[in-house]
Amino acid sequence: MRHGSLVLTPPPLRKAARLRSGPYRFGETSFIFESSDNTWLGYLDKRYDTFRSTSSQNTFTLDFESTTDRIPEGMTSPLATHVEAHEIEPRRNGFLVRTATVSATVDLEARRATLQGPRAAYPLDNLLRYLLPALSEQGVLFHSAALEGVIACGPSGAGKSTLASFAGKRALCDELCAVRGNAEGHYRATSLPYWQARPGSTKLQAVLLLRHATRHRLRRVSTSEALRRLSTEILWPVEISSAMERALDQISGLVQSVPVFELAFANDPSAWDFIEEHVLS
Repeated sequence: MRHGSLVLTPPPLRKAARLRSGPYRFGETSFIFESSDNTWLGYLDKRYDTFRSTSSQNTFTLDFESTTDRIPEGMTSPLATHVEAHEIEPRRNGFLVRTATVSATVDLEARRATLQGPRAAYPLDNLLRYLLPALSEQGVLFHSAALEGVIACGPSGAGKSTLASFAGKRALCDELCAVRGNAEGHYRATSLPYWQARPGSTKLQAVLLLRHATRHRLRRVSTSEALRRLSTEILWPVEISSAMERALDQISGLVQSVPVFELAFANDPSAWDFIEEHVLS
């Protein structure tokens, strides 16, 4: 811009400062979140505060760029975005996750991901369901509640949250957990930060396959039935054959080392007493 004989040059645009939050420990991995959106980082600080960690081991960095403040048009609530169709595309050293509102590029070798989406928690929720299984080198992720001594598996509506509420302080989480075995055939379940969760782990004495009923009943299932039914409750790693093989080895070892029961239970707090008497005693 020229003003008389003086040439005025506009100052260069300044990039918004990158801020960091974390580390937070989710299973085997410590996460650092970076963004110029301090509001989004504030969401994470509140949501994951109890999972904050001082460990920098096995760290993964995730960079977030907000694209809008609004819930996508047509979505009745933030929870509705969890049922968006997901497209997974293999990439060199990782993969791309894309929905109608969110895009994420994952580089497993560099241990970084770039996430773009609305300023909300659900873009990260959706990505973690693909990212955590891919990063899990020593365990497998279950769609399960983790309670003292047991994991309780089943699809949405099977009763995971109900049973966790009956267990009270003995419940670690009611949505997702990581299960890991050792060379002696002992398995532990570790809570993950979904829905009602607090950090912790428990040695597994049994695995429960849940269904609602009018009275409490327990049935030991065979190894083959356990393997078949539990395979539908696993978050399998996508597009990574070595990770798929590790997960399969873990679940095979689990059903051979830990008893698996079908638990039919009534909607009554005595269900936890039933578990303590017939499973954990």
